[in-house]
Amino acid sequence: MICEAKSSRDWCSSRTESPLEGNPDDVGAVSGNREELPLSEEAIERLHEAENVLRDLASQLRAFALNETLGGYAVRLLGYDPLTASGGLFGLSNSLDTYGGGRDFHRKTIAEALRVDVNMI
Repeated sequence: MICEAKSSRDWCSSRTESPLEGNPDDVGAVSGNREELPLSEEAIERLHEAENVLRDLASQLRAFALNETLGGYAVRLLGYDPLTASGGLFGLSNSLDTYGGGRDFHRKTIAEALRVDVNMI
């Protein structure tokens, strides 16, 4: 069954095929199945800690972007986009435990927003 989405929020739980299976869309959502990484209990604990650190950093960056008017304006004038970077950090924190294009999409989003090389992330 193929479901036609009228907006980016529409979805279908019985989707069986997708022309974009495994590829991120324009906001980083990945169609199809997620493949979880096989990890030990210690690695899972470290992964959860890393997710929490990324979410905390994303929250701080988003708060700066939305609340610091003069500082945010100055940063955007220099070519940085803290709001987009925070969205990428949230997305990355949610995709750390999976393979695929979603994680790479979020890394590229962060790199472009902060004007750094994607290999630094």
